[in-house]
Amino acid sequence: MKRAPTLAILALLVWVLSTPIPLARGLPLGAATPAGGAGGEADFDGDGFSDLAIGAVDEDVGNLSDAGAVNVIYGDDGGLSPALSPNEVWTQNSLNVAGAAEPGDQFGWALAIENFNDDAYDDLAIGVPDEDLGDIPNAGAVNVI
Repeated sequence: MKRAPTLAILALLVWVLSTPIPLARGLPLGAATPAGGAGGEADFDGDGFSDLAIGAVDEDVGNLSDAGAVNVIYGDDGGLSPALSPNEVWTQNSLNVAGAAEPGDQFGWALAIENFNDDAYDDLAIGVPDEDLGDIPNAGAVNVI
């Protein structure tokens, strides 16, 4: 019986769901952030500039109340610029996102940055604290994009 991977996944899930992390500022990677700034640089598109991920847990998805969404705004040499590089909005109904949006899921409640697959891009772990898993209501889940 393999318990170590299951415990590691459970530990990550607990950490992600209990630790909201503010992300990125639209600064070149490695640039100083202002004192008291959000910290946590992310480069989701690999252009060398920080990007910003914002959890909108109370966002309605269609007629599904509080299903949640995550908005990513990409940065460039001028800072965060949703006009220059279209921002993206992800929900559990988005392509390649596990699960399906349900009322009250709160997709985006916690966000964490890590390069999970060791490619050239940062990945985003998205906490979904009230995701139902089978017969277990509000069990919670983490999606990695």
